[in-house]
Amino acid sequence: EYNVTRLIYRVGHPEKPAVGVISSLPVMGQRAPPFAMPGQPRPPSSPPWLVFQDIGNDYNLREIPTTADKIDDEIKALIVVHPKDLPGKLLYAIDQFVLRGGRVMAFVDPLCATDAEGGGASPFGMPRMSSDLKPLFQAWGVTYEPDKVVADVRASSRVRMGEDRVEDSPVWLTFGPNNASRKDIVASQLESIMLPFCGALSADGAKDMTVTPLLTSSEDSCLVNSMMAQFGGQGLRAAFKSGGVPLNIAIRLTGKFKTAFPDGKPTDAPAEGETAPPAPEPSADAPGLKEGDSTVILVADADMIFDRFCVQELNFLGAKAQQPLNDNLNFFGNALEQVAGSTDLIGIRSRGRFSRPFDRVQALQAKAMGEWQEKEKYLEDQLKQTQDQLREMQAGKDKSQRFILSEKQKQAIETFRLKEIEIKKDLKEVRKNLRSDIERLGVNVKVVNIALVPLLVSLVGIGFGIHRRRIKVSSKRGTEP
Repeated sequence: EYNVTRLIYRVGHPEKPAVGVISSLPVMGQRAPPFAMPGQPRPPSSPPWLVFQDIGNDYNLREIPTTADKIDDEIKALIVVHPKDLPGKLLYAIDQFVLRGGRVMAFVDPLCATDAEGGGASPFGMPRMSSDLKPLFQAWGVTYEPDKVVADVRASSRVRMGEDRVEDSPVWLTFGPNNASRKDIVASQLESIMLPFCGALSADGAKDMTVTPLLTSSEDSCLVNSMMAQFGGQGLRAAFKSGGVPLNIAIRLTGKFKTAFPDGKPTDAPAEGETAPPAPEPSADAPGLKEGDSTVILVADADMIFDRFCVQELNFLGAKAQQPLNDNLNFFGNALEQVAGSTDLIGIRSRGRFSRPFDRVQALQAKAMGEWQEKEKYLEDQLKQTQDQLREMQAGKDKSQRFILSEKQKQAIETFRLKEIEIKKDLKEVRKNLRSDIERLGVNVKVVNIALVPLLVSLVGIGFGIHRRRIKVSSKRGTEP
């Protein structure tokens, strides 16, 4: 249905809107170099990401290099994916593009797994997989921490870790309908969104703008350090502390934007050994636009539109095909059609249901995880206190008695062991109660489906049969002489 409607729309609108693409990742594909370095294999070429192959049928995509200092007037919308270390002149070009009415859809990321797979690193060799639009965000009143990742226990996903170990990761988020805005056409029909290592956006400082959250986490979420998010669930459980409020993952800003460069176009960075010229004083006569009306959609995750996180490849009789895993591509298409095209196709693109999660079971698991985390933290605190006591007792002993445990030390160790056994029993009880609650819920569901529903159907049938019999009896009595 979507393909047919898209063909009809293209017949009525043969012109393709020009859309610019800026990215530090090879989203438009990468050609293999004609020559390889001596002694090194020639790197293979890579095709464009599937999402850009798909929108290429409806839009005229133009890749903008990071060395550009101006965006053509023909370009109506701009897609920015993982903007890492963009030069000042390009940021100024994006700023002026927004102020003259151009629309932008930007994907920033505090921990880009796709960049890690490509070997993203800083010039000093230290891996840095975060991206930001700091000057623009500050001018727009947007708060974003490029070193913090959202952890949400209600939206955790089962992922495979090292040593063939599977665990629920609260930083690999799977959002359902409750996490998408039901009042906005971009996200109103989305059912499942996958977001690995996403960040959070806040626009409390945005003035003269309308801020619309599109994707939000649950209330059982918080921000954790991106470095800690890479080490698995144990460290995350220790650092997790629910904030009690949902966090915005994707937002739309509409209204009057102000420039991030009141002094005009920034100058080039000084060469090595040269001193930077003094910064000019802010002036209202500086060239460039100072403010303008536009629309910007911001998403705090870039991995969500990478092929591996949104589609799976199928081999059908020797031909390769892609099957969607979630609504990531639909969200991207809906947002792009709002900033660059028509909203006529959004309602059709978003139809379908990928999963029906057990919300009640997930709530029970989140509650059990909270209890588990409290008891585990208490156990760690007791262990630290015991270690401090042993350290103080050890420091007060003579050198000749350093390797001999005193009675106080033995008593402290024994007390900790008893507390450890007691807390471990409590942790087992938490697991046991979780299993019993889930099993009880399953029994109730089975009783309703197996016994209650057939009983209700039978009662309705019996009642309907009695009602028909009464009608027949009354009609016969009415016809007797």
